[in-house]
Amino acid sequence: MSGGDGYFRLFLCLLVGIGLVIGSALIIYAKRSPIEAVPISGIHDIRQFKWAQVENKDLQLGKIIAPDIQAPESIAIDSDDNLYTGLEDGRVVKIENPGEENQTITDLTKSFDFAKGSKRSKKRPLGIRLHGSKLYFADAYQGVIMINLESTSYEVILRYDDVTPHLVFPDDLTITSDGKTIFFTDMSLKWAYEEIALFALEGECSGRLFKVDVETTRTELVRDGLCHPNGIEIDRNDSKVLVAEHNRRRIAIIDTESGKALGEKGVLGLFSLNQGIAVKLDEDFEPVSIHYDLEGKLSKAITEISELSDGRLAVGSFVVKGIPLVDPLPSD
Repeated sequence: MSGGDGYFRLFLCLLVGIGLVIGSALIIYAKRSPIEAVPISGIHDIRQFKWAQVENKDLQLGKIIAPDIQAPESIAIDSDDNLYTGLEDGRVVKIENPGEENQTITDLTKSFDFAKGSKRSKKRPLGIRLHGSKLYFADAYQGVIMINLESTSYEVILRYDDVTPHLVFPDDLTITSDGKTIFFTDMSLKWAYEEIALFALEGECSGRLFKVDVETTRTELVRDGLCHPNGIEIDRNDSKVLVAEHNRRRIAIIDTESGKALGEKGVLGLFSLNQGIAVKLDEDFEPVSIHYDLEGKLSKAITEISELSDGRLAVGSFVVKGIPLVDPLPSD
């Protein structure tokens, strides 16, 4: 997650509701279900916490930009406030002067096919980060890719079949401050991207956290047994990563060296996909404030939020068209 100080970023809570599973209901009804239910206990309503007992419509204020692009799940921002995002159709694009009259959209992958030579032909760029002139992204089918923005060339850092067992659903990544190490999540050993409706129904925990050396591509498993880990962020000291465990609705804090879980921030009840909720954390990863669009007028199915230099928020989503550009939040 780029585009603002890591600690003061709005950390995504990807809150999946009943709407996500409607598409698979008839399939499951017609044949034996491929999922195995896993019980989840200790679920809390987020509104029981004192810091969440507020009413606002902060995430409704703003406008949609680039309405023709589909499902910009993750957004990186450079020093000039240009946006970078991956789309459902497999492209990675740059949006210059976002929200202005002279806004332009450039297809950064137009001149090459980063799936070339792969046994998998599909592409779906998800988590995306910027480090200097290099743009890194996790692709749900291909692995971890880098685009050199100066030469508009690409490099495969890690192909999906470079590890054993193979990557099934690479989702998000983050980079150490020196740019030498990438931490990334593989959501499941069982469910691939196109089976997202099914894994939303099941509570299995076969997700993995990896780290890969950018120069040597040496890859290590940091932790396994994670419950559909998707969103990931690293702290200022590169000593901890925060991992959102999708099917436990919680944030795990993991030591980058030992792989030990240092804390798990609760299990939260469900919200609808048509709602938008974002939580702001402090330097100790404690909640500071919560911001809503419970009517889904501008922000919904939020997957990531990045902050522009003027305080506006670029909101990522895996289902909507365009990018909600939210007005700066009220001061705390």
